[in-house]
Amino acid sequence: MKYGGENGTAGTYAVTLTLEDFPAGTTNFDNVRPFSAAGLQFLVIISGQSGPCDDIPVFTDSTPQDGECSEIQIGSAYTAVIEVQLADFAKQ
Repeated sequence: MKYGGENGTAGTYAVTLTLEDFPAGTTNFDNVRPFSAAGLQFLVIISGQSGPCDDIPVFTDSTPQDGECSEIQIGSAYTAVIEVQLADFAKQ
């Protein structure tokens, strides 16, 4: 997923994705049904402020760690916070 900011419209945007699980090695997805599918919804806040392209956001401590595994019981809801901020707090 990529946002290039071409329209320059600041605001809060709702994004929804569908994550699907396919057999390993699948390259042609036209004739294969996924094992499972899960919806992922999140908000993206686009600021009207601009900065140099080297302002790289970093994940906060509230974000699950890379490779973290969470066991979820069937029929249960799972919620995770995925949050980023600029590494240089003075630029926020």
